[in-house]
Formats: sequence, structure tokens, C-alpha cells
Amino acid sequence: MNEQYIEVKRKVLVVDDDVDITRLVEMTLGNSGEYEVVAVNKPAWALGMIRKYNPDLILMDALMPVVNGTEIAMQLSHEDKYRHIPVIFISSLLERSDTGPSGKRIGGYMCLAKPFMPGDLLSCVRKVNGSKGRKKDVVFH
Repeated sequence: MNEQYIEVKRKVLVVDDDVDITRLVEMTLGNSGEYEVVAVNKPAWALGMIRKYNPDLILMDALMPVVNGTEIAMQLSHEDKYRHIPVIFISSLLERSDTGPSGKRIGGYMCLAKPFMPGDLLSCVRKVNGSKGRKKDVVFH
């Protein structure tokens, strides 16, 4: 049996109640050609989408109505299947001077201040996911 490696896009789930933010993230990451992006604008649907989509990375607003990003991250940390998924919090409670242009770890999570520049978002995501957005999967022939 021969092994062949193919590059696939990393899956990113964006959870934010602000449709403009999710569109900006979808355009920025999607246009890079490195990421497959799915957005959820209803925070209550986030856990269901995580289970369905099984993302490689979650980009999530820290404070949202009904259920906030920190609560979702806490739930994920208690589930063996999902605790390995990196989470980046995006928040308007932070200033760019708090996080720098490409994010900063705060409380164990990578954080990025809103509003952010598209290039800053891409740098932050690459910092968490490695220098390239693509990953290699093994295909057996």
C-alpha cells in the first residue's frame, strides 16, 4: 500500500453575533486560500456546529448574548474530543495595545482586539495554527 500526502485547508469555525465580523473573517481567511471557514452568528448554535464541523481552530467573540465565548470554551475544555481545538478570542473589551497586532495569550487563550486589521487576523491565526494554514492528510492507495 502506497502512502500519499495531500494538503487540505484547515477548518476554522467563527462564532460571533456580529455578522460584519464573521463576514470579515470569512473573506480574510477564505481569500488566503489556506482555510475553509464556517461562521455561526447565533452563539447558542456554537456547540452543535463544533460537533458537526469538527474544526481545527475556533475564532470566537468573548462576550455574546445568551452564551458567551468563555462559557463555550469552558465546556469544550471538559470534553476529551474537543479540548485540543485551539480557541482565539476576539473582543472589543481589549485594546490593540493589550494584544499587539497579531494577538497575545491572556489566561491561556490567544486573544485579538476588535476592531482588527485583516492582516493582523491572518497573522494571529497563523501563529496559532503554524506558519501555513494547510495541513497534510495521508491517503492510502
